[in-house]
Amino acid sequence: MSRSQTFDRARATLLGAACALLLIPGSLLGQEGNEYPTFRWDGQFRLRAEADGRTSGVDPDFATLSRVRLGAGVGLLDWLDVYAQIQDARAWGSELNTLTDASADHLDMHQIYADMGSTPAFKARLGRQIAFLADQRLIGAVEWSNTGRSFDGVRFLGKASGLSWTAFVMNVRERDSLLAVGLHPQDNQGAFDDGWLVAVFGSRKFGDVNSEFTFAYDRKAATDESYTVNLRLHGRTGAVLYEGAGAYQFGPDRSAFFGSGRAGVTIGQATVAAQLDYLSGDTDPTSTTTNAFNTLY
Repeated sequence: MSRSQTFDRARATLLGAACALLLIPGSLLGQEGNEYPTFRWDGQFRLRAEADGRTSGVDPDFATLSRVRLGAGVGLLDWLDVYAQIQDARAWGSELNTLTDASADHLDMHQIYADMGSTPAFKARLGRQIAFLADQRLIGAVEWSNTGRSFDGVRFLGKASGLSWTAFVMNVRERDSLLAVGLHPQDNQGAFDDGWLVAVFGSRKFGDVNSEFTFAYDRKAATDESYTVNLRLHGRTGAVLYEGAGAYQFGPDRSAFFGSGRAGVTIGQATVAAQLDYLSGDTDPTSTTTNAFNTLY
């Protein structure tokens, strides 16, 4: 048997096995009377024009930005769901030559994850995903930007007895990727040098007041090493809205804080409010301690 025939037979075997894996679960699910698999689609097209005149003495820069997203999800079992979303985000005219540029530099897998869990009390989400906490002061999706932010890692979340919680571990900067070839694929590694984000968040309502607690650990990514604790209280009494938040950030040679207050009233369908934010900063350039609060992600 020739090498090409062997390759064709192997390819046919793999194709047959793949078809069997697709057909057998479907027939079994059909026999059990379940509705799986289920499919869903979503999409987005956003077009935005900008005029940036922030630089003193320089004429404003005009740009047209577009963002296209296409997502697809499939429910495989009552405890297993998979979702994927691709994104093309670009500034028009940024390609050097639209005839010869075939690299699709701005096309990216924005999200791709699997949800596991069948009860509201616990669910695990593994893969690339959008993650945001509270009012997104510390960790957010930053949807105003043309690309938005997503993270790679694992997230656990749930809701029980009035408490909503989430905890995750995200790899936000890979510095020690394995070599593609060679007997020792870890030869490029020195000390453990990846950047990690670990966070825990909980939210619960007490009467008219919503309380939120956040703890975040950032390692060699946004900061060399920092720990941030944040407490936020917000609510509404009649037509009056109120909010207060405070955070402290510490770590090796780091001590910083953040405070925020907001008050407003609702008038029909409108809201009028005032807000004050204060972030600590470095006042002594000779000090080895960082006092500037870092808003992380």
